[in-house]
Parts: sequence; C-alpha cells; structure tokens
Amino acid sequence: MTWLWIIPVLLLLVFVHELGHFVTAKLAGITVREFGFGYPPRLFGFTYKGTIYSFNVLPLGGFTRMEGEDGTEAAAMRPGSFASKSKRARTLVLAAGSLMNVALAPLLLMTVFLIGAPTPTGRVQISLVQPATPASDAGLQPGDVVTEVQGQRVHGAREFRDQVQFRLGRPTNFTIVRGGQTVTLTLTPREHPPEGQGAIGIAIREELVNRQYPVWTAFWLGLKQAAGIFANIWLGLIEYIRGPAAADFVGPVGIATVTGQVAQLGPQYLLEFAAFLSLNLAIINLIPFPALDGGRILFVLIEAARGRRLDPRKEGFVHLIGMAILLLFIAVVSWHDLLSLPRL
Repeated sequence: MTWLWIIPVLLLLVFVHELGHFVTAKLAGITVREFGFGYPPRLFGFTYKGTIYSFNVLPLGGFTRMEGEDGTEAAAMRPGSFASKSKRARTLVLAAGSLMNVALAPLLLMTVFLIGAPTPTGRVQISLVQPATPASDAGLQPGDVVTEVQGQRVHGAREFRDQVQFRLGRPTNFTIVRGGQTVTLTLTPREHPPEGQGAIGIAIREELVNRQYPVWTAFWLGLKQAAGIFANIWLGLIEYIRGPAAADFVGPVGIATVTGQVAQLGPQYLLEFAAFLSLNLAIINLIPFPALDGGRILFVLIEAARGRRLDPRKEGFVHLIGMAILLLFIAVVSWHDLLSLPRL
C-alpha cells in the first residue's frame, strides 16, 4: 500500500499550484468564487469574504474558480471578473501556479539538506560478498569499507576496480575499516572468474552518510539542486521533441508506484522526488497546449498580437478538445502502467 504516499504528495503539489492562482487573482482584484481542496462532490465548506473554501471527496487535486473565466464580452464588463483584467494581469494569474511549483522545489530540497542529505564520502563500501570466492575466503564482509588496495589509497569505485584489475593473479592486501577498526586482509583477484562474479566476488557501492547543513547553506544547496533538476527536465523535453520515439511516459499509476518505492527509502528521498514532481508539474502546465495554463496564456498572447479578443466560444471549444485529448492520453498511459505493474 506504499503507493498511497502519492496522495499527500499530490495534494501538496496541487494545493501550492492552486494557491498561486488564488493569491495572484486576489491581488489583481479578481473575484474568486471558490477555492477547492480536492475535486467535487463537495464534503463541506465555508464562505469567507465572498469566497467559498471547499473540501471535496476526491483528494487528488484542487481548483480556483474565478469570476468571468469564460472570457465573454458580458464577463469583461463585470467588475472583478477575470476577463475584465489586463492581459498582463491575466498572464500573471495563469502563470502563478507553475511559478509556485518552481518555488516549492528548492524549499523541499532545502528541507532534505536540513534534516540530513545522503552524501557520498568517496569511500568504497562492500554491499555483497558471494560465497566460495576470494573475498569470502579472505573474510571480507558486507559493510566493510575499503580504504587501500596494496597500500594505494582508494578514492572511489572506479579507482577501486582499476586497482583490482591491475593486481589480477597476484596476492593483494586490502585495508578495510570494520566497526571502527582497521584490518588488512590478503586475497588474490582471479584472472578468469565465473560469469557474474567478478575478480574477487563482491558488489560495491559508494559509502553514504547523512550530513546536515545550516539553514543558509541548505537553502543554497536546495536552490542549486532544483536548478539542475529544472534544466535536466527541459533538456529531456527538448530531446523528446527531437526524437519522440525515445520517450517513455509514465502516468498516474506509474507515478504512484514509483512514489511508494521512493517512500520506502526514507523521507529525504520522498522529498527529493516530490521536488522533482513539482518542477515537472510546473513545466508541463506551461506547455502551450489547449486546456493547460500555457495554452490559455497562448490565447492571451494571440489576443495581444491581434489587438482584440478571440471569440470566447471558439476558444472554449479549443480548450475542450485539448482537455479531451489530455484525458485520452492519460487513460492510455495509465492502462499501459497497469499492464506493466509487475515490473515497475
């Protein structure tokens, strides 16, 4: 049931997204009819200063219902309506949700660095020792940290492998740290090992330690990591546009499954994944496709270029078609995810 972790993660991301629309709409003088947490039917709600704050049955999203979103001439004449505001104000309100998701990511990553981020030490740690191999015969154990090979300092996995390959067929001293004590063991790396065992019969990984940082350092590290993730997402999107055959989409089912797997690794990894999803949500929503925020911004830009509004009915029809395409795409990807569940 670890896939249920997707619910609080998604609630956080969508709540922050809709909060961006809500706050900027209020600041722009737009009347917000309802700020919904979850999707209808409504469970309960209350009214404050003309806005209904509702809590709804489906805890997988949220919405901000503004006055005059239909864009008609009648709406444009009503004070406090979305359609009556300037193109700059409408663009900002539409983009604010994604901007809030972008802002959330470094805060989540900052939290990771505050509570303790898994940080590589540069030391090689043994994660598995296969039986009846030079490693097991010499007494190497999972958890041992290799510091030297034949007196040569080890600074990483690649350097460790290179040194082992250099010593094939020759007795070699391995200096390890076990339980705070330094031990030296001797074994001979095999020149022709059985398939899948390697020269000495171990699996290795880079040792990780949880390292906590002060607030300002954590903030800058979170900002730096968020910028890197943001850039990589855009690069991936560009690569997809250049070669769509290489794309591998994951829908809600797949995301829920991966979220559950990440949650089992620990809260730091879940926060990192939530930051990644938040940036994805921001970028996807800004794609100029009908029904998305980016699609609605595109229509505002077209209006600016033409000098007059488009027919609201035609615009509404385009967004309706776009929504239908998106829902169909999500359904197809989700079906593929369901068929692939055993290997996710």
